[in-house]
Amino acid sequence: MSRSIRRPGSRKASSKTTSEHFGAYLKERREIAGLSQAQVAESLGYSSPQFISNWERNLARPPMKALQSLAKLYTVPRDDIFSALLTAVLTETEAELHEKFYGSRKSR
Repeated sequence: MSRSIRRPGSRKASSKTTSEHFGAYLKERREIAGLSQAQVAESLGYSSPQFISNWERNLARPPMKALQSLAKLYTVPRDDIFSALLTAVLTETEAELHEKFYGSRKSR
């Protein structure tokens, strides 16, 4: 029997995977803060806004130091970003373990 791990106060995922929601979460928080990808990149010391774009499209994950800076930049509690990251990592890990154990990805 397979169970999903849910944290208190977490919402059930829609057709998008939780890891896809993490990128969307970062994009939403940036837009609410009224910042462009270029402004965020410059604030974090990156040479290109492509780094931010990659995070928001789930092609890469920001380093921990960058996530802590994003919390300040976007004026959101660090716990909110940490919770979103943790949920994404747990969901991805569960899917990977399911595939290794059962030989196929768990459908969501």
